[in-house]
Amino acid sequence: MLEANFPNTSFPEDMTPAFLATYDVYEVVPTSQPAYNPATQKVVEVTPTLNVSVWQQTWAVIALTVPEQDAYKTQFIAQAKAETIGYLDDFANTRDYADCDRCCGYSNSTSAQLSGDAAYMVSSRDTVITQAYVIFANIQSGAMPVPTMSAFLAMLPTLAWPNPETWPAVNGTGVL
Repeated sequence: MLEANFPNTSFPEDMTPAFLATYDVYEVVPTSQPAYNPATQKVVEVTPTLNVSVWQQTWAVIALTVPEQDAYKTQFIAQAKAETIGYLDDFANTRDYADCDRCCGYSNSTSAQLSGDAAYMVSSRDTVITQAYVIFANIQSGAMPVPTMSAFLAMLPTLAWPNPETWPAVNGTGVL
């Protein structure tokens, strides 16, 4: 911008801070954004401030408008739905199932291992998804604040296979 503001001026290739100061141009030192709650606030960069002899980047935390908060809730819930499915799929992967639905598909298997895993996965899927939708409704209604994603996932039921695996795993290749 300096060169654009002074098109008829030749500037040195290496402009020192002292040289730039003659044009009232100063380096702004970056600073970290302050902590904020993305469900209710946003951070915007404002005019840098002079701290002793150093200009520093400055931030302001501003409350979100109601429409912005609603948009954040909608975006969070959409992401949380995908994370919920990922949570179930990751659990199914611990027994080499490609995903939750693949595991559930073995419900009528004649193999005790497959049908047992499927029965547990179907029950777990129902419990996890039901709990997720209770949380979504509470967020949407304002009965609870929008949590972080890790806090949301921690609210879901913990999954643990009730029966031991009867054959060796296939190292997570998702063959089942």
